[in-house]
This record gives sequence, structure tokens and C-alpha cells, in this order.
Amino acid sequence: MSGSKPMKCPYTGGICPKSPGSRNCRSCRGAAFNQAGASCQAGASYQEGASERTEAQSQSFRGSQSSRRPQVQPKPLALPSDIVYHYDGGLAGFFCCVYESVYFRELPTAILPAKEAQPTLFQVKSIITDQDKAARVRSSIPVKISKDALALVENVFLSCLQQKELLILRFLLLAYREGSKALRMLGHPDVAPLLKAEKHLMGEAHLLKGFVRFSDYEGVLAASITPKNFVLPYIAGHFCARFSQENFLIYDKTHKAALICQKGRRRIVPLEELPFPEADETETRYRDLWKKFYHTVAIEARYNPRCRMTHMPKRYWENMTEMQELF
Repeated sequence: MSGSKPMKCPYTGGICPKSPGSRNCRSCRGAAFNQAGASCQAGASYQEGASERTEAQSQSFRGSQSSRRPQVQPKPLALPSDIVYHYDGGLAGFFCCVYESVYFRELPTAILPAKEAQPTLFQVKSIITDQDKAARVRSSIPVKISKDALALVENVFLSCLQQKELLILRFLLLAYREGSKALRMLGHPDVAPLLKAEKHLMGEAHLLKGFVRFSDYEGVLAASITPKNFVLPYIAGHFCARFSQENFLIYDKTHKAALICQKGRRRIVPLEELPFPEADETETRYRDLWKKFYHTVAIEARYNPRCRMTHMPKRYWENMTEMQELF
């Protein structure tokens, strides 16, 4: 209409020559199209960002779910069974028990030396010692586990640990699966008892290097010990080096074995009983001199029997010359 006042265009902000925002106005129509395109682009960007955030949250959720999902444990090498193994009591025979357990995938209820076996309601399987099988098992331990594991097995086998054969077998089954890291599982119920037994064995061997008392019987030095563990292999090197020019023997009353050393050559032999002869006059005099020396160097003001029993346990006094009067 002539005379009508021009109106401001809502799209361009300028003066619209025609009706503001109408389809007839080319400038308004272009501005409206650009504005709609910008709005659509912004909406698409927002939707794309939202999709990315949703996907990231979904992946995070799936990751947390997978981390909480329990891991599948590998199959055990042997399953518990109501079987008792009997073997000859030697280390080679025990390795054959390990071979039998892994080959037949059975974990016996007990492993006992045949001479110590008692009547039982469980099925008994006698394991025959086969040197080839024993060698295969022994050689597999340092390869599949470590050399330290083999040393641990051999040490604990000579210890006084109760049911040591079964505990060693359980350790080997664990270590074959876990590898060398099994030795670092210090609190594991199949590892901790073996480490404790080895420590006890080595501690007793260390003590007996100072608690052995020899007597002279017609030119041969002899001593007797009553250890809990079979320590003769661990003290043999010490005494053979110390008395390299002497003939001596150490008799283990507990395990019925004797360490015999002749001019530096040593061997350990089974010996059911070894009666010592009566001490002659010269030996008796030496014993009296040793007792007198022991009491002379003692400090009366610092007498502490409880402390003495801590450093020199009473179960060793039986075979110590200076303690015979107190035992």
C-alpha cells in the first residue's frame, strides 16, 4: 500500500520492500534459508556429539562389566581322589608318585612310605620306583618352574614336616601351572608350609655345626646327634673340611644313619644301631677338662638359664659333654 510505513525484516534486519518475511521477498527468502541451514547444522553437530558421548559411555560400561566378570580358572592338573600312595621312601620314589599323580590326574589323600603305612579303608596304590620317570620329573622342575623350586623340594623332603610328600605334591601342581612366580606366593597354603620347613631345616643344621661333641675311640672321632630333620648332608661339608686329616663319624639316632669321613672322603650310610664303647681313661680326662673349661669361662653374675635355653635348646643337651650333668 502506498503511504504505508516500511517494516523491518525479521531475517535481514533491514527495510523490507514488500511484506516482511513473505515468500515474495527474495532477500527475506534467502535469509530464512540460511538461518534454517545453520539451525539444522547446529542440531546435527549436537546430535553427533551426543552419539559419541553415548558410545563412549556404553564402551565404559561394557569395560566395567567385563572387569567385574569372574576370570575362568585353568583346569587343575589333578583332582582329589580317595587313593593312598605307598612308595619306597626315597626321593626317586617320590618323584614317581608325582609322575603318577599328573599322568592319571589324581590327587591322593596321602603319600606314605611303605614301611610306615598302616591299614586304611582307602584304596592303596603301590608306586614302583622307576628311575626314568623320576629323572623326567626332576628335570622338568627347573625347566617349567625354576632351579630354586627344585632346591626347595629336595630340602623339604629331608625335613621333619608332617605329610611332607603330599604338601610337596600340592606345591608342584600349583607351580607347574603358575611357573616361577609360585615361589613368591608366600602366603599361599601350598607354599608357606614348605618355606617354613626349609627354614627350620637350615636353622637346625646351622646349630649342629656348633653343638656336635666328638669323643676319641682308639684314634677315631665319633659323635651322636638326635636332630628332628635329616641334617647330615648339610653338615658333612663343614666337618669334612674342618677335620680333613681325621677319620670320624657322626651317628644320627633319629634317622638311623651315619656320616663317615675317611681322609676327606665322605659318605652317608644307613645304620640301625651304633653302640659306642666306654670311654677310656684318656678320653675321660679330656671330658673333665672340657667341663672345667666350660664352667671357668662362665660369668656367674650373668647366669641366665632361660637365655641359655634360647640359644642352646635343651633337646641338644643329651649329646653335649658339658651339659650331661644337667640333662
